[in-house]
Amino acid sequence: MHVWSRTVGGELELAPIIKVFKHLAPRHLRIELTGGRALEVTGEHPFFDPKSGNYRKAETFKAGEVVWLEDFTPKGKNKKKRPSSGRSIEIQAIKVIKGDIEVFNIEVGGNHNYFAEGILVHNK
Repeated sequence: MHVWSRTVGGELELAPIIKVFKHLAPRHLRIELTGGRALEVTGEHPFFDPKSGNYRKAETFKAGEVVWLEDFTPKGKNKKKRPSSGRSIEIQAIKVIKGDIEVFNIEVGGNHNYFAEGILVHNK
């Protein structure tokens, strides 16, 4: 199985999933973005910060900051590699949700990053 990943040069390519991890987390975050998009992650999960060009733990972001969103509308004939059509998207709110929840993470070969609900994250 493969997922879309982003190279250092900003190109998108399919990368193999090496391993799937699951564990119980005592709390997680709901990150709400402009346009109604939202995702739920643990606070430790690294998100790409387009302003610094680095990855940061999700729990360090604040409303008003931005993360990287990729549009996965099919483009061109090459389905294994293509240029990025991504953009920054603003975080509208971050909510802490308490209570045990089973969470999943994946290890991705090559670039060690992938897109969760279109948002660029690192596989720690």
